[in-house]
Amino acid sequence: MTARDLERKDVVVRDLWESHSHRRPAENASKVIVARQPICRRSSSVFAYEILYRSEFLEKAAVTNGDEATAGVLVKTFMEIGLDRLVGKTTAFLNLTRQFLLSDYCFILPKGRVVLEVLENIEPDDQVIRALTKLRKAGYSIALDDFQFSEDKRPLLQVADYVKMDFRAETPSTLVQQIPILRKFKIKLLAEKVETQEEFEFAKALGFDYFQGYFFCRPKIVSAARIPLNKVSALRLIMRLQDPNLSITNLERIITQDVALSFKLLRYVNSALLSLTSRIESVAHAIQMIGTRRIRSWASIIMLTTLEDKPAELMITAVVRAAMAERLASALSIPKKDSCFTIGLFSVVDALLDLPMPEALELLPFSDDVKQALMDGKGPLGLILRCILAYERGNWSQANCQGLDLRTISQCYLDSIIEARDLFAPFDA
Repeated sequence: MTARDLERKDVVVRDLWESHSHRRPAENASKVIVARQPICRRSSSVFAYEILYRSEFLEKAAVTNGDEATAGVLVKTFMEIGLDRLVGKTTAFLNLTRQFLLSDYCFILPKGRVVLEVLENIEPDDQVIRALTKLRKAGYSIALDDFQFSEDKRPLLQVADYVKMDFRAETPSTLVQQIPILRKFKIKLLAEKVETQEEFEFAKALGFDYFQGYFFCRPKIVSAARIPLNKVSALRLIMRLQDPNLSITNLERIITQDVALSFKLLRYVNSALLSLTSRIESVAHAIQMIGTRRIRSWASIIMLTTLEDKPAELMITAVVRAAMAERLASALSIPKKDSCFTIGLFSVVDALLDLPMPEALELLPFSDDVKQALMDGKGPLGLILRCILAYERGNWSQANCQGLDLRTISQCYLDSIIEARDLFAPFDA
């Protein structure tokens, strides 16, 4: 991809931005919502949770577009609320549309932590069976939602791990007839929409392994603060990711130009890679851990969701601080310039989340020195951040940084403002 191609694509992005820039902000932009419902064992202990789409406007399903609903659940689960908060150490059952099953999107999910549910309206054609077989071989578990046996669905049973049967849709006699057929396959049976003690006892007598329904618990709403994300930022990222020669350094620069993108990436790493042996020190570190292929899928899923525009001044402040921290690190010959950029970028995360900084940092897998810098202004990184904040406030006596003269600090600040202005200028129209 040539520089001219990228320039042309930026024009397209700008046009898209202008078409969305006058939309009225959503009243619910301050939070994201999903619901979770436990899936229980025969002992009634929790085995897993199904994660369910909920509209921020109505706090109920209100699904009008299945792909957008699926994308919304994935973004909220892995990039905003966090898998650990939703399901702890258990497993998440996730409903997927045909498009998601046939795409590579599923492979960004952490196998061993999720069960992929095939919706009942998905036709079990050759494409679907091939996709499910590929996922199963890769180590993913498959569940068939609201399953009713028929001969044309037999191939699905060959690739499934769980079969969910709806107690509201099936008669007792139908259940009795289907169970022996299903038991011929290597699957676990899950009774859903179990609402009474009698239904629970009946399901156990039929040999069901797991149970879900109002008898155990109604879906519980789980919410978290929303970080507003500019669609243009995600579009720019997707377009740049088409360049086969894109370096890790350039990719880091693209992502770190938007603090919301950076937050979602780090949140995803924390949710998808819970067994981290080392803490994340920067966005570059996170990129190296997950690779550009998963980032491309992640960015595409974000674009399928409805995203509000970010508050421009707060984002500009974040970029100015990040660029200034990087310049100060260069002036001081500090080797971890990417960590310095990170502390500047995330110095506003408490304002974005409307949380105290210690609580906001609990959501991000930063190293201790990055956390100390952001929370207490301690350590070499904290010294740089304190200098930046003091300079912003015009507190010249406190704007010192390991002996750097005020003129150098001032030039770093002015250069950073120019960089931020150049970054946001094309989208200010």
